[in-house]
Amino acid sequence: MQNIRRLYLYAVSLVSLEVVLWGSIGLLRSLFAGKEIGRGSVDQLAGALALILVGIPVFMLHWWLIQRSLQLEPEERTTRLRAVFLYLVLLITLIPIVQNGLSLLNQLLMQVLGMDLNQAILGGSQEWADSLVAILANAIAAFYFYRVLASDWRTGYLGNPFREVRRLYRYIWLVYGLVLFAFGLQQLIQYILITWDAVGDSVQALLANGLSLILIGVPVWITARPLP
Repeated sequence: MQNIRRLYLYAVSLVSLEVVLWGSIGLLRSLFAGKEIGRGSVDQLAGALALILVGIPVFMLHWWLIQRSLQLEPEERTTRLRAVFLYLVLLITLIPIVQNGLSLLNQLLMQVLGMDLNQAILGGSQEWADSLVAILANAIAAFYFYRVLASDWRTGYLGNPFREVRRLYRYIWLVYGLVLFAFGLQQLIQYILITWDAVGDSVQALLANGLSLILIGVPVWITARPLP
């Protein structure tokens, strides 16, 4: 029964956190859109507010219950489910940060090369403000839960479940970084092989896309090498 209750609390906390995050992102994007308010923007704004107003109390209630259970039963801090929850939250908040950072870098390189942004491999049709809003919202959530996780580690008595989940977490980042690097390298090799025989924006797009993927993928891979 205790396991079912624990699973319920963490699952609802995770879902409601995502609801609040994407509601906040939608709200901020609507506010910074810089367009006249029309039916579409009003619907988007109303939907974002609904997500926030529903998600915040649900998340706060369930997260409070989780934190209270840690005070009543300190061994709750060492459970595998808590480790999975905290590292999963970091994944679902940090990956959008990386993806939107890739989008911004890709668009920047496209502009430097004087190319059409629609040929960007990621986020070509997305406004800079949209990417920055997503980065900001996810960064706030990631920072908070990183501090929660760091506080758990400082207790000094986390067992193997946390170490195993942390190792898996770092392997996921390692694979993610290698995938970005591999696709970037493929784009650059393709650019080198055809650059002498072809001209035009499509060729230059390979260069910009490849550089963007490599410049993001390499740092991700370096920082994600698993601990022994």
